Amino acid sequence: MRIHCLLQRLLFRKENAMQNLMDSEQKLRAFRQKAVRFSENYNAAALKDWFCGDGRDEIGEILRQADSLMQNTFTFTDRWDMEPCAVCYRLDPLIWDVSPNGDPEWVYMLNRHEYLKKLLLAGWYTGTPDYFLKAKEFILHWIDHNTVGPKASLTTRTIDTGIRCANWLPVLVHLTAQDLLTDQEILTVIGSIREQFLYLKASYVPKYTLSNWGVLQTSSILLNGLWLDGFLEPEIVEWAEKELLRQLSFQIYEDGSHWEQSIMYHIEVLNCVSTWLIMKQQLGMPSDTADETSIREILHSMYRYVQMAAGPDHIQPAQGDSDCTDVRDVLSRGALLFSDPQLRFGGYEKLDLDNVWFFGAPGLRAFQTIPAKAPADCCGRFPVSGNYFFRTGWDENASYTYLHNGPLGSSHGHVDLTHISNYFCGRPFLVDSGRYSYVEEEPLRGMLKDGEAHNVCIIDDARAGLADGSWSYAFFGDSLKNYEKTIEDIHYGEMPFLSREPDGGPAFHNRQVLIFPEGIWFISDDLRMEGTHKSRCRFHFSPEVAVVKELPERGEVLLENDGIRLKLGACEPLEKERTLLSRRYNETEEHWVFTSSRTWHQEGQMISWLIPENAEIRDTPVYQAEAENPCPPEQVTAKEVWLDGKLAYVILLFRHEIFRGRKIFSCHGTDCRGKVLVLKNEGGAFRALRFKA
Repeated sequence: MRIHCLLQRLLFRKENAMQNLMDSEQKLRAFRQKAVRFSENYNAAALKDWFCGDGRDEIGEILRQADSLMQNTFTFTDRWDMEPCAVCYRLDPLIWDVSPNGDPEWVYMLNRHEYLKKLLLAGWYTGTPDYFLKAKEFILHWIDHNTVGPKASLTTRTIDTGIRCANWLPVLVHLTAQDLLTDQEILTVIGSIREQFLYLKASYVPKYTLSNWGVLQTSSILLNGLWLDGFLEPEIVEWAEKELLRQLSFQIYEDGSHWEQSIMYHIEVLNCVSTWLIMKQQLGMPSDTADETSIREILHSMYRYVQMAAGPDHIQPAQGDSDCTDVRDVLSRGALLFSDPQLRFGGYEKLDLDNVWFFGAPGLRAFQTIPAKAPADCCGRFPVSGNYFFRTGWDENASYTYLHNGPLGSSHGHVDLTHISNYFCGRPFLVDSGRYSYVEEEPLRGMLKDGEAHNVCIIDDARAGLADGSWSYAFFGDSLKNYEKTIEDIHYGEMPFLSREPDGGPAFHNRQVLIFPEGIWFISDDLRMEGTHKSRCRFHFSPEVAVVKELPERGEVLLENDGIRLKLGACEPLEKERTLLSRRYNETEEHWVFTSSRTWHQEGQMISWLIPENAEIRDTPVYQAEAENPCPPEQVTAKEVWLDGKLAYVILLFRHEIFRGRKIFSCHGTDCRGKVLVLKNEGGAFRALRFKA
């Protein structure tokens, strides 16, 4: 009896094993057929034609990097590499958890495998199969030499695991379509992806819901789930879609901006979710669930934000932990994904390399059918995150202003409350100083996070915040409700916040900015704090900006960028110095920084301006109705703006509520009422524009 039962169990196991083998063979056959169909539609031959035509400027660099990869030599210089490194390092032997430059971020970049696509592109262009085989070698070598879970290692952090699996999938599909993988190799790669996703699900913690780390994991699961049906547990894919919507609902404000206050990580989230939706589009799979509809709506708003944030040169501001990066590839991707003419306007005239890789031949055809249409509004107002973008137009010679005063967000945020960046006639002048490094021991990391590295006003004993590590703060100020108003192409912004150092009293800051279409920026910092204090206004200029002439008698300095000139002025003397900024991770440049300083008791005000060479700022008197003497400067700031020797505007800023005397004031024979006014000269007669009552 015992022998009979044993034989039955052995027979059952054999039948079960045979059934599993048949199921695996069936799933493999279906996967191969799907890969071939996809590859035929993708049409790698069209990519070779593109490289010979519109992409001829790209192929040289692709081949150079692919040839380096053949020798296990790595550089990380792709546009959206999170931690770039342009220095070449060769790994001989290939070891996945060693950093040749001491920065663990280099190891993380190595293990993301974003460089594998270069080998496929080089192989398609040259017809040399060695490039394809090298891509396969990297993947199989990684699987053989790394253990996944239960705890993260240098090679298996959850964020890098998500990115790696997303980068493996297109390589797996294309190599399968070209019959360059055996059945066992396909199963080995798929088995590893499954193992990594089980690890991601088991390692998932609540903080990922609010972090770009979480999105990079769930979007990777969804991307692979489009192909590995039957290989992956369905409940993991179902969880990933529900969690992705939850992540985006938490992370993306209703105005389309990402809460982490770093536009680079805004775009990282945007790119990885877009990759999943692009693949669905390529596979002809419908977007028919309510969750996916919501995800697409959120994504579309994120693309709109990127378009508004980009400068006239298409470069994103280095907000928080961000590099200065051209965003046209992102907007081109959004245009294809949503057939959006406005995003098409913000993208490249012709499709770029990254999107050719994403979309293949169908994308090359579709991109040219989308008309380009400039957005109707030149300005982007994102009050939830406290980010505002004003421009004079959508041409590359437009003037542009970025103002920020919002919540800190994540540890990628910087001490940049009331920061201002600007362009004049398409050239950058005031800029953010960037991030440089994430290494805890790197002194420049903390310096670039600090208020000193931003265009802000600092009360020395009540700063807006203080970093006490690469990812932490000793304290941080509280941004208050911003106010903005536009009248006849003149923009007014008001950015208040409260600050307090651990051993100091509370301080109130309010930065007021008036922006005129002629290229005039007028800035007032209203400061209030018990006692006597010193404050400093910092002005950081793009490395291309040169000092032409200092004009101390006017309190100004003449600056130039590519033949375009602006004057920086202040009511206090300006001191200049050369310091470092970082427009790209691991890279530094010198630039000019100017500082104005003053000491005040109880209340202080600092006035500064940026104006064209043909402009001049002058004082002017203001009279309260029925009063004989002009108003004192502590009551109202009154400045004339002259252009080409003619009085164009008068700026009036009242610092306090008027609670004594008449509420009507007169300036240049014009009666007016309100806290913030601009008197516009129209043929010798002034018209009052009230920006704040």
